[in-house]
Amino acid sequence: MKVRGGKEKGKRFGLSFATALLHFISVGRFPIYDDLARKALCRLGSQLPSNMTVDAYLEKFCPLFSSIATECGLTQSIEDLRKLDNALRCYGADKFPISEIAEPQAS
Repeated sequence: MKVRGGKEKGKRFGLSFATALLHFISVGRFPIYDDLARKALCRLGSQLPSNMTVDAYLEKFCPLFSSIATECGLTQSIEDLRKLDNALRCYGADKFPISEIAEPQAS
């Protein structure tokens, strides 16, 4: 793979790919950490390291993910953890911008 300056650089096996692979191999027990999850957590005010490592993923992100699940009234079941994982992905991707959510109508 060629990069700037004509130098060759090998493909990297990054944390995002590794956590996605771990998520599917573990049948959803481990959350996916990628740019969308990072953006969503930043919007929620999280203070995760900007350069996430495997140790930070296991020691900071996974416990934070479990804590968010508990705060949202979710269990640690695979189904509930997948719901949260998908919610973070959507929130990080701007699929559900807060500004477009209507206030509930009084009946």
